Amino acid sequence: MRVSRAKVEKSLATVRNRYRAEHPAAGPKELPPYLAGAEPFAEYMPGKTDFDFYEEARARPAFEDELEIIRTGQPSIGKVEHAAQPDGQVSWVITTKMPWRDKDGNIIGTFGVSRT
Repeated sequence: MRVSRAKVEKSLATVRNRYRAEHPAAGPKELPPYLAGAEPFAEYMPGKTDFDFYEEARARPAFEDELEIIRTGQPSIGKVEHAAQPDGQVSWVITTKMPWRDKDGNIIGTFGVSRT
């Protein structure tokens, strides 16, 4: 699996902000190692879900979309979604998600691309 540098950096900022909000007494040097920079965070990301990075209200709709793709095999192409940022700003993205198939054609997950 591959994650773009832009996605790593954007997700790292989001997760750092969330961690700091949940651990207000933690100083900058008390972050977990995976939050130390883009490289360790990029190694941390594979195998995680949106629930590991975002609050329920943002992660749940994406999860439901992915379950539907796995259930039906039908991709979701060009879906316009809004994403509330931790600072309250809203950004809009266009998302495409596809079924991820193994060598025998069985669906084993999803993959996708989001563009701002």
